[in-house]
Amino acid sequence: MDEEIVLACCSSGQRDVKNASSDKHGSLTAFRLSAKAEVIASFADSVGIKNGLSIVANPNGLYGSAGDTLTCVQGKKSNIHFYNWSKETTSLRCATPEKILTTTVSREGSFFFAGGESGKIYCWETSSGDLVKVWKAHYRSVTALTLLDDDSFVLSGGKDALVNCWSFSEVVDEDALDVQPFMTWSEHRLPISSIRTGTGGVNSRVLTCSLDNTAKIWSVPLKSLLYSIYFPCPLNDCVLDPAERWVYAGGEDGNVYMKALSWDAHSDEIDRRKRQRTNSSRLLNKTNEKKEMSATTVLGVHEASVTCLSLSLDGSLLVSGSLDSTCQIWDIQSRQSIKSINFASPVVSLLISTAPSKSLRNRGYESKLGLAKMHALYKYKSVPKENVEKEDADGSGWINFRLGARKSDVELWKRKDSDFPLLLDSTCQGGSPDSSIETERLRATIAKLEEENSRWKRLNNKLYNKCISSIGSQNK
Repeated sequence: MDEEIVLACCSSGQRDVKNASSDKHGSLTAFRLSAKAEVIASFADSVGIKNGLSIVANPNGLYGSAGDTLTCVQGKKSNIHFYNWSKETTSLRCATPEKILTTTVSREGSFFFAGGESGKIYCWETSSGDLVKVWKAHYRSVTALTLLDDDSFVLSGGKDALVNCWSFSEVVDEDALDVQPFMTWSEHRLPISSIRTGTGGVNSRVLTCSLDNTAKIWSVPLKSLLYSIYFPCPLNDCVLDPAERWVYAGGEDGNVYMKALSWDAHSDEIDRRKRQRTNSSRLLNKTNEKKEMSATTVLGVHEASVTCLSLSLDGSLLVSGSLDSTCQIWDIQSRQSIKSINFASPVVSLLISTAPSKSLRNRGYESKLGLAKMHALYKYKSVPKENVEKEDADGSGWINFRLGARKSDVELWKRKDSDFPLLLDSTCQGGSPDSSIETERLRATIAKLEEENSRWKRLNNKLYNKCISSIGSQNK
């Protein structure tokens, strides 16, 4: 079996931790998933956020190989940093249209998804860097993103407490103009903090957790809620074991909770409790059985809020990250911590993957599978060349701009070529526009926002005056 490694990403907040080895445990660190937890790689210039760590698989589909590209959303800037196993510094730095809060990648690494503060979801094609689709997914910020294991649906959660399920074929289709969710789950009452999926593709189950102290399990084929689990505190992250028998949750109170989903998952603990009972009460009645099943076990405790969880591929080890600037590796069978790893700042994101030792030990090894195929992400949506036709009859500098990517019977609009410098410049890399163009775009946006703000002020004044008049008339 391939070696398993843990990727741990830290935030910018500094906290003094005893015995912290900041020289070994940087802002983005990879260490072996074992009792020794040797640090095998460290990457510089990264200030991560929760749910902002992803791995883009190499083109041949071997997830976890040397060609994989690591992506880390930056907390202080609207940027995404890309790393390769072969070197410590960033390989790419791409600007994003807005501040990104969460990312995910399709299984084969073909498409990269990001959720923003405005509630929009962005979809890029990794091979070309083209921004394929942008759509309004939530009323408030997108806080969680993931895909089913067969890439059939994209799942998103937001601060509006909604979980939306989007058809993958629709969101990657450039011709699909009006993207609507395949289904929406609205049983949560506070912002969604994490979304995890089981195995089985469209027949799988989905686990979500929220700041409303609950974790919920949903059925994709039934489009309904199956089970709700209540915890004593708000939850920041949750994971489902490979057999889907246990749920692990990280709470804001610093506890790592575990909850059984089946009777078999409780067998060891129940046998132990049976041995403590008298011989006259060996068999559990239905009441006691329900009481046993409803119990929530505390696996371990951190000194501060638990921010992230990740489970090993076989479900035997659990890794938890916390605001106390530590990672704990827990053995599920014994329910003991086998290793505590100290960092210089709070741990906000964790990811377990596999990787060959050659690429990790030899930093000079240049992979030609992953980064060579990874293109810088464009900040704005581009216009296909077949949709732009120059008018060279009068040399006036005007162009015909065809709306739509693959429609032949669409209307043509005349625009100045200076209005579309970004769209026509094929040499623009990573979506970095000219400063003057960016300034003009921001000025137009500011003017639009000021006009909208003035309109809302007028409406507010009218409503206020009407309320005052109504109250005055009632007092008379």
